[in-house]
Amino acid sequence: MTGTSPVGLGGYCEFLGLGPEAEVIATFKTDQSILDGRPAATRRKLGRGNVVKLAFWPGDDSFLSLVRQMMPDGSAFLSTPLPAGVLAVPHMDNSMFIVNTTGKEMAIVLSKAASDRFFDTQMSGRTRLKPFQVVWLE
Repeated sequence: MTGTSPVGLGGYCEFLGLGPEAEVIATFKTDQSILDGRPAATRRKLGRGNVVKLAFWPGDDSFLSLVRQMMPDGSAFLSTPLPAGVLAVPHMDNSMFIVNTTGKEMAIVLSKAASDRFFDTQMSGRTRLKPFQVVWLE
């Protein structure tokens, strides 16, 4: 990640202990000496995946930026963050599974045209998901 994310002692933060299996991917840069230079985020490779631990909860959309950098290219389907209650799971074949877990219609915005593998329908742009609808985009 590049740039900064607002955080401080007034919000949630944690001191991260660091074992040899983890690497520091971000450090705190602050005038608060107790945090300055300490690990703000670590990554550990585990099997074919990665585990990221944050020592804070960002006050902006930095977390979303971090997740987008780590996702497979399937993340290119979404041009905006998903609304609360809608989940997306990227697959290694660059497809994406999207689930509306709410009982109401929810809007998502796709950055490119896609086909739903379940129903062989085309979707693009602003798309409405019915309550509890599941799509598998490719």
